[in-house]
Parts: sequence; C-alpha cells; structure tokens
Amino acid sequence: MISIEFPEYSSVEALLRACVVFKFKCTGESDLYIGSPLYAAAVNSVFNTVIDYHISAGRSDIANKWIETYDLERHPERAKFVREYALKHPKWDSLDGQQRRDWVDVVAAPYRMSDEDYTKYID
Repeated sequence: MISIEFPEYSSVEALLRACVVFKFKCTGESDLYIGSPLYAAAVNSVFNTVIDYHISAGRSDIANKWIETYDLERHPERAKFVREYALKHPKWDSLDGQQRRDWVDVVAAPYRMSDEDYTKYID
C-alpha cells in the first residue's frame, strides 16, 4: 500500500471532487478513465479516506452525509449515464450477475448504491 500525505483535510476533499468532475464531465480525456478499474480504485480510496477521516474524528454524522451525497440514485443524470455506459461493455451479454455488478461499480465509482438499486443496472 502506498500512502500520500496531504497538508490538510480539505485537500483530500478537493481531490475527491476534482476526480468526480473529471470522470463525469465526459470529455475525450475522461473516457479512458470511466471504465478503468485502476481509476475506480483510486477514486474509491480517496472517498474512503474522507469517510474514515470523519469517523476517526468522531463525526459519523458528517461521514454519513458524505455517504448520502455519493448515493448514485440521488444523482439521476449520473445514474442514467452509468446505466448507459455499463451496457457498452463489449461482453455485457455474456457477463454473469456478479461480473456485471463489478463493472457497474467501476463505472459508478465513487458513487454507491443499495443492493436493490443494482437490479436497475444489471438486469
């Protein structure tokens, strides 16, 4: 594991927001990263750092607000984008349910969804 030190918490939050804006702006430059498992893992790591920071500081209420903010269903335009992009996987029709879910997670990162919401994406 590699760790990066930031001078202050707000830098981590800014990085998370920049990663999300870049990924979902859907420019030619961002297209490569939308379906990248490496980029998804990196963005999820930054998101988890934000959550862990607040929990370790005894602010689980703020951590929960971040989790709510990154609930995919709270962002209809991004949810629609994830559904449409997920279907572009070249082997979508032959992927099983778990493989589809894994792919949707990559496309949606750092957004989260409930188990029942996955059915909108993988069925």
